[in-house]
Amino acid sequence: MSLNLLKLCVGCDSVEDLEEWIAFRLDERR
Repeated sequence: MSLNLLKLCVGCDSVEDLEEWIAFRLDERR
């Protein structure tokens, strides 16, 4: 959760951007 909050602080303009970033990070871990 802290990573998501960190991303919000460094430049997510919207919830959609945050969701896209989360999906990207989850794909990257596989």
